[in-house]
Amino acid sequence: MRRIATALACALALTLAGCATGSSSATRDPELKNTSVILDWTPNTNHTGIYVAQEKGFYREAGLNVKVMGFSKSGVESVMTAKGADFGFSGTDSIASAKASNLGIKMVF
Repeated sequence: MRRIATALACALALTLAGCATGSSSATRDPELKNTSVILDWTPNTNHTGIYVAQEKGFYREAGLNVKVMGFSKSGVESVMTAKGADFGFSGTDSIASAKASNLGIKMVF
C-alpha cells in the first residue's frame, strides 16, 4: 500500500511539473505559472514526491509556482469543486462519489 501511495505522490509531482495553471506559493515570480495542490491529511510519506520536487526546484525549472495546501475538513473534492485547488490527494471511494455527483473531478493514477 505504501508503494502505491508513494508512486501516486511521485506521479502527481511529475504531473504538476508538466502542467501550467492555478494559485500561488511562498516566493512569487511573474514568469512562473501558479498552481496548487491540497493534501488529504497532514503531510506524510504519501506526499513525499511533492516536497522533494519542490525542494529540488523541479517545479521552478518546469515554470511552475506550486502552493501546497494543508488538509481541509470540508474535503479535498469540495475544495477542488470550489476552485480552491487545482490538484488534490484523495481516496478512490471519495473520487467515485464525486464522479457520481458530476463534480467534474478527474482521477489520475
